Amino acid sequence: GVEKPHTLFQMVKATLPKDKPNNSIIAFHDNSSSIRGYQVQALTPSRLDTAGKMEVLSKVLHPILTAETHNFPSAVAPFPGAETGTGGRLRDVMATGRGAYAVAGVCAYCVGNLNVPGYDLPWEDKGFVYPSNLASPLEIEIEASNGASDYGNKFGEPVIHGFTRSFGMRLPSGERFE
Repeated sequence: GVEKPHTLFQMVKATLPKDKPNNSIIAFHDNSSSIRGYQVQALTPSRLDTAGKMEVLSKVLHPILTAETHNFPSAVAPFPGAETGTGGRLRDVMATGRGAYAVAGVCAYCVGNLNVPGYDLPWEDKGFVYPSNLASPLEIEIEASNGASDYGNKFGEPVIHGFTRSFGMRLPSGERFE
């Protein structure tokens, strides 16, 4: 390889120079970022030190965005691997400071060909064999989705959006590309 003058992380952080105004409140801190929010009416506890009534207050809320990739844990054990991914993302939201709220989750899965039994697709190569210590793409799709939702639901955070992609092909060289 060739040594480069900047790391990938330095190049990504350079997109938000500190000397220029932008909408970033928190950037690249503990796996979370926060963008400038706006004034909203929020249902808020009247006291933080003891039980009390709830009241509607006008306050500025800044959305927190965070991501957690759990590719390897989800390939080895999809349900608990995705659970820990959701837990890590929730932890990162809370790590941004007092007043951070987990509101909703988004999950995404990119895997190889699914090879769904009884649903043959002509472009899926049935010859792809996976190591015995890794889950198949179909197992990852089902079990990781269940794991991420399970952990979020127990915490009170629903998964409200997501996507999935499956792709696999054999290159002319014989190499698999998934």
